[in-house]
Amino acid sequence: MTGVQLLAIWFVPESPRWLISNDRSEEARKILIKFHGNNNLDDEFVRGEFSEIVNPLKLENESSGSGWLDMVRTKGNRKRCALVIATAIFSQCSDNGLVSYYLAAILKTVGITE
Repeated sequence: MTGVQLLAIWFVPESPRWLISNDRSEEARKILIKFHGNNNLDDEFVRGEFSEIVNPLKLENESSGSGWLDMVRTKGNRKRCALVIATAIFSQCSDNGLVSYYLAAILKTVGITE
C-alpha cells in the first residue's frame, strides 16, 4: 500500500497554499477554480478562499523574524512552556495511554462486551 501511495504522490497537485507561498499564484487560482469553483472563473467562493490563503501568508512573512528563542525570552512565555511540558509529562505518567489502548481488550477478557 505504501508503494502505491509513493507512486500516486506524483499525480497529486501541489496545494494552493504552497503554490502561493512560492510565487505561483496563478496556478493556485486555477486549482481553486477547478476544485472549488466548478470551472467558473469569477466565483465569489474562490476569491474568498484565495484571500484567506494570501492574507495569513503575508502575516507570516511579516513576522518571520520570530524564532524558537521567543518561546523562552519572557517570563510569561517560560511559564507557559513549563506548563505545556509538565502537562505532557503528567499525562504520560498517569497511564492515560495504557487505559485508552488496552481498556477494550481488558473488558472483553473479563466478559464485559456491551
